[in-house]
Amino acid sequence: MLPIEFIQTDAHFAIGMLAALACFATFWLYLDAWTGKRESKELFKWLGYAILAVGVMFAAAQVEPAFLGQTVFSKIGWVGLILRGIGYGVLAVGLALDPLQAVPVHTPEESPVPAETSELVAAKEQKVKGQKKSQSGFLFGLATFQFLLPLLSGSVVYLYWRRAYQGLERHLRPVMWAFIWFTGFEVLDLSTLLRGSTDPRLYSLVAPFGPIWTIENVMLAAGAVLLGWWVWQYLTKRLQTQLFIVLTTACLAIFLVTTVSFTFLLMARVQDQAFSSLSTTAKVLDTAIAGQQAQTMAAAEVVAENPTVASAVVAKDHAGLAKLENDFLTSQHQSSLLITNDESQVLLRAEDPSNWGDSVSSDSLVSRALVGKASHGLAAAGGALMPRLLMRSVAPIRDGAGVIIGTVTVGFTVDDAFVDGLKQSTGLSSSIYSGNVRVATTLVGTDGRSRAVGVKETNGAITGTVLSQNKTWSGLVTQGGQSYLAVFEPLRDADNSPVGMLFIGQPQVLLLRAAGRSIELTFLIAVGLLMVAIWPVHLISKSLANQLH
Repeated sequence: MLPIEFIQTDAHFAIGMLAALACFATFWLYLDAWTGKRESKELFKWLGYAILAVGVMFAAAQVEPAFLGQTVFSKIGWVGLILRGIGYGVLAVGLALDPLQAVPVHTPEESPVPAETSELVAAKEQKVKGQKKSQSGFLFGLATFQFLLPLLSGSVVYLYWRRAYQGLERHLRPVMWAFIWFTGFEVLDLSTLLRGSTDPRLYSLVAPFGPIWTIENVMLAAGAVLLGWWVWQYLTKRLQTQLFIVLTTACLAIFLVTTVSFTFLLMARVQDQAFSSLSTTAKVLDTAIAGQQAQTMAAAEVVAENPTVASAVVAKDHAGLAKLENDFLTSQHQSSLLITNDESQVLLRAEDPSNWGDSVSSDSLVSRALVGKASHGLAAAGGALMPRLLMRSVAPIRDGAGVIIGTVTVGFTVDDAFVDGLKQSTGLSSSIYSGNVRVATTLVGTDGRSRAVGVKETNGAITGTVLSQNKTWSGLVTQGGQSYLAVFEPLRDADNSPVGMLFIGQPQVLLLRAAGRSIELTFLIAVGLLMVAIWPVHLISKSLANQLH
């Protein structure tokens, strides 16, 4: 399953390109009108839409830094902001220069207008001017260019509103509403300035791909659809222009499909490679665990082959064994040492010398050793605060004649130091589970320091596959509040039954950033090719129109 952020990134690109197409079509409409009269007011209008279209394209091509990380293209977002601001400003100048087509004034005999209606209109105009002045003072008081964008876009809304409601150009109402949506987009885009907040609730709202990010893209899409619908009604009346926009739209659709398909295949390929690498690493780490078990077995065999130990076992000399193995755990870096006689009676527990004399006849590893089979395996063990996972190796103790007289069991507790070593060698996060309880991990808790141990894995798909079916599971999981591409391998006892799990994970953000650089380059190439294709498309549409005439 591909990350939702990848789908949102492609959607952001498609919406941005749709908005750029709508602005470009409107630019072409105004350009067509300007070529006939060459009036400065029309010049500012088509120039404003042209700059706005380029600015929106630059913004569309930028991948969110949270998805990609900082790159050489990170400044493209600022280029888009600057161009959008210039585009809004130039368009506003063109609208302001164009005289308002006022509503005809009727004489009192023809259509009497109550005096209070005129006063109400004047009051509303004064209120709008007052609001605009107040808003302008607030926005211009801020020391960043980005805060100007809602004001500039809002000024375009106001100028279109005047023409559509105070003037006679009712047909401009859809354009006004389109720029209302664009203004909403610019207002919500200011949330990017709050992403450095340390308040988790505020950050969750303004974070990339969060709720505000989603709403602002929906607003941009709504504005693009309204503007595109309005301009299309006029383009259908001009054959050459209609052909040009239709061919341009077809090119855009082809580029979008190609770009999204390529990025989809790229992301899927990167994800498959990541899972394959994690599975390989999990096998390697499983081998590392086997290596640790071999060391434990070697330590058990050293004790079992000691003649003095054999003599103490025959004599059931608990004190002598305790003295002999006093420093065994420290010198061998092991966690436990258990010595029994041939009747499975405990003669020594080195980690707890006072606890001896009981029987461990139910221990399958001890039973195997008593019939001459040295073996090892993993076993879940109880603990004061949480379960433990032990690597255990058992070797038989023989007397001088080769008769088995007892057993030696050496155990190594899998702890945080062990998984830290795994992370140093692989660079990946790892955890060890006893059953479904995490007993050792490189993951830290919410305080950023303590280990996140004692946590139960409640995902039924994981525990069912690994602990019940004794199979490997791979997929996306959330560990410690962060998404990981993960592989869970079963950890088995001497009977090949699963007694725990090994987790190997790579933060999803690393995968996203690895693919994100290629995705951003793909977006930029698509934008560049589309801009290059505009002139050939224009020539083709012109040729077709001439042939049809």
